[in-house]
Amino acid sequence: MINVVLAGWGGYGKFYADYLIQNPHRLDYTFRAVADPFLREEDKAALAVLNIPYFDSLEAFYKTGTAELAIISAPIHLHKPMCETAVKNGSAVLCEKPAAARLCELLEMHEYETRYQKDIFIGFQWSFADPILNLKRDLLRGAYGRVLSGKAIVLWNRDLSYYNRSTGWAGKRQSKDGAYVYDSVASNAAAHYLNNLLFLLGDRMDAAAEAAEIQADCRKANPIETFDTCVIKARTAKGQPLLFIASHAADRNIDPIFEIVCEKAVISCDFSKDNGLLTARLPDGTSKQYGALNTSEQEQQKIVRTVNWLNGAPGAEKPVSTVMATRPFASVIDYIFETAEFKPFDQEVVFDQAANRYYVPKLSDTLMDIYNKHESGRS
Repeated sequence: MINVVLAGWGGYGKFYADYLIQNPHRLDYTFRAVADPFLREEDKAALAVLNIPYFDSLEAFYKTGTAELAIISAPIHLHKPMCETAVKNGSAVLCEKPAAARLCELLEMHEYETRYQKDIFIGFQWSFADPILNLKRDLLRGAYGRVLSGKAIVLWNRDLSYYNRSTGWAGKRQSKDGAYVYDSVASNAAAHYLNNLLFLLGDRMDAAAEAAEIQADCRKANPIETFDTCVIKARTAKGQPLLFIASHAADRNIDPIFEIVCEKAVISCDFSKDNGLLTARLPDGTSKQYGALNTSEQEQQKIVRTVNWLNGAPGAEKPVSTVMATRPFASVIDYIFETAEFKPFDQEVVFDQAANRYYVPKLSDTLMDIYNKHESGRS
């Protein structure tokens, strides 16, 4: 049995906290403690009832004991220092995505793994999900021939409370103390779907495809430093064109859609249909279904796989969402933040006072049109 410490109770940390408390898969662990300097009094009371100690920092926790696993669900700019604290105190880490703001910071995290001989896994949940892993195995063995192209789109409008949450790092290049954040629609909320394209096209289970020839049109309707809308085009080292589109300023939401075109199949997933059933369709009209991605079961697999691996559970395999497996994603984000201009929209931006949000009329149709016209072999 392993001990688990959770760094970050608020925000997405609540997902981890709920799982660790309920333990729906009856995994072999003890929820040892919570580390969070911003716990509310009601949170402290709830933890006291559960007999779970809480601390202001990971450092404070490690002065009292240890844990085989540290789960880090904190603001982006705290990921690297928290990972260092955890691994040098003997913990493996499951760190929420993205691993770090900048590529150089991600490489430092990998150096921590080497120095302290502890694994750091990154919580890009689809890289832990059976449908994606089974599809990738089929792609690697050439079941559908050569991969020709990949694309993804997600349009989720966010109101101003989204950008005003937490400690003021949302939509910022840097935090108040100067640490790099690089928060944007591409690097945070929609990061799963960009990383997934790169991951599926990687040439090993624990690797993703490097992107080159990156072109990024980054816009903003919200009053933020970075961007809330992007159209990113790139090519892999093998020449496969990639397209990634995301927005927090669209006039209507479109849940995640992605498509991988191969010589012998078109693989697609649409969250608006069948809980995001991942399907490969072959030219003869037959298909192979890999399972639904839009389920709580798939989201939970990052915890299940990490805990089972650390426990040495029968049949458990080491998670493939490693620090270095997410390097190509970090490289794309780093390139965009170093080279792209984050421009306001040229067209009309509307503020919906009742919904407390900005949006661009007809933006959803425009972005879907770009997505639909992206074809195999052309970017």
